[in-house]
Amino acid sequence: MKYNLSPILIIGMHRSGTSMITRKLESLGLFLGNEKDENDEAFFFRNINEWLLNQVNCHWNNPDRFKYVDKLFKNQMTPILKWYLSSEKNKTYFKKNSNLNFNEIDFLWGWKDPRNTFTIELWKDIFPQMKVIHIYRNPIDVAQSLKCREDKIRKSKKIKLRVIDKLKLKFKDNLFYNKNLYNSTIEFKNINVGINLWKTYTEKAFSLSKTFEKSILHIKYEDVLDNPQKHISELINFLNLDVSHDNFQKACEDFNKSRKFAFLGDKFLVDKYEKVKNDKFIKELGYSNINE
Repeated sequence: MKYNLSPILIIGMHRSGTSMITRKLESLGLFLGNEKDENDEAFFFRNINEWLLNQVNCHWNNPDRFKYVDKLFKNQMTPILKWYLSSEKNKTYFKKNSNLNFNEIDFLWGWKDPRNTFTIELWKDIFPQMKVIHIYRNPIDVAQSLKCREDKIRKSKKIKLRVIDKLKLKFKDNLFYNKNLYNSTIEFKNINVGINLWKTYTEKAFSLSKTFEKSILHIKYEDVLDNPQKHISELINFLNLDVSHDNFQKACEDFNKSRKFAFLGDKFLVDKYEKVKNDKFIKELGYSNINE
């Protein structure tokens, strides 16, 4: 049996279309995990990535410190990762009743997680033949999406806050020390924070071109909405997927084109865009003349 030790990693800033690409690739035959969360992230690899970030006191919304990891850190982490990959925990990635492991895969596979953007060098040490798909979106829509999600989460916390009121703020260990009663991403109320995080992720993702060369594909979210046939075809060719005409046509359907530069309908967001559009990196990505 010919084993496939070349996973496909889907990376990019949160709220940039990584879930969209994940669902499309799954429909085309790429296996991206059996048990996934609401963001289409395989629990198995998401949990590992979170653990790796935590080792240097990072989180998905504050990954900057991870850029300081060195060869010593990688050498310490790699044996742990290899052990975990071969453990029974991998049943959350494969079907529970399967006997598969990561040394015995004869199909195309991978996983989606924006955190891959920062942990990817460690994964490359284990899977040197991996391929990478990076999808990016304009910073204003990304930052606004983060803000909207934060607002929604904060509203959902009202129930817990009422519970606190009923308890008259009695000191309960489980309540005050083990529970996150508020939200750890409150900073995204500020659009500027989301824009800055977008830049951190997106600059890092593009810097990987030096390492991966022809093994990384950068895709612009808005271009996919404009011409799904072209970019779905590009993905198929990049991954050497064997796809029928009917499956290809189906994968090119159901793109919500109204999400392209959705911020243009909001004066506050347009004003925010005017203040950042001349940023050198934003210009390089072709986002400097959106509203012209």
